[in-house]
Amino acid sequence: MNRRRLLQSAGVVSLVGLAGCIDGVREHFTGSVRTNAPVEVFNAGDYPFNVELRAREAGTGRETYDLSINLIPGERAAPQNIQRTDQSLSITRHGESSGSDGAEEDLVEQARVTEDTQLVLVHFHNDSIDLDVIESQSEAERAELEEEANETSDGEQD
Repeated sequence: MNRRRLLQSAGVVSLVGLAGCIDGVREHFTGSVRTNAPVEVFNAGDYPFNVELRAREAGTGRETYDLSINLIPGERAAPQNIQRTDQSLSITRHGESSGSDGAEEDLVEQARVTEDTQLVLVHFHNDSIDLDVIESQSEAERAELEEEANETSDGEQD
């Protein structure tokens, strides 16, 4: 009988002793997991383009993203995802200086990426860049569905 009392007391004391620790563990796990935002690029132009994507942290100017891609006409790419932090994103489409029939001037577009960014869409045209930084989840899902529909309709036209 004394043995049962001793084990009960030991169990109660250990639970009371851990009660403060459980709150600390709960706080550690209640935060949400923040993933990086996907980046999608598409060459809607008639020529191959060399493009560069760079991002710099807002407060420090530290480079957080640096990527160069060569896109042929009609090509879609999903490069490395970008961090969801306050940063400035710069997209550059390099022109051809060789005097070829392609685009000859460099085009640059800039946007702000934040913690709320869900998707970054970039469309390169012969004379412009469409850069969309989507912040709401429903808008990102709608944009992805439109992209899939465009791919399907492009495939049917070929």
